[in-house]
Formats: sequence, structure tokens, C-alpha cells
Amino acid sequence: MKKYPEIPAFRQGDATKLSAGWMIERCGWRGREIGGVGMSQRHALVLVNHTAQTAAEVLDFAQHVQRDVFNEFGIQLGIEPDVLV
Repeated sequence: MKKYPEIPAFRQGDATKLSAGWMIERCGWRGREIGGVGMSQRHALVLVNHTAQTAAEVLDFAQHVQRDVFNEFGIQLGIEPDVLV
């Protein structure tokens, strides 16, 4: 990416993989908390349920992170593992 030449990237087959953790950190989410759900202080790919009562609260937090990454980098992050509700 021209705007972010330092973004960690590697080839996997015909695709180029980018570091979601790096993008999440650059958007300021590492260690941040909203409504009882937060991003780990140690790793920007780990959501932590501190006091949330529902899965919807956790998914809402994840959607905030996805939105910010998309707005900054133009990349839509997926959620792993699959969520069953």
C-alpha cells in the first residue's frame, strides 16, 4: 500500500496477506475498552469480555474496530473464528 509502505505483508499463494493486528493498533484499538468489551493490552487481535452480558455487545465492539480499519485502510476485516449465535 502506497500510503503505508511499512505495513507487514507476505505472499501466500496468489494472495498478499496484510497484518490485521498492525492495522488495528494503528487505529488506536489496542488496550481500548467500550461498554465492558476491550482489546487486549498485549495483542491487538484479542477481544476481552470484561463485563459484557451478551454476545451482541462483543460483536458491536468488533464492528467498531472493523469500521475504523475500513475507514483508514479500505480493508474489510473478517471475524475469526466463526461466530454462532
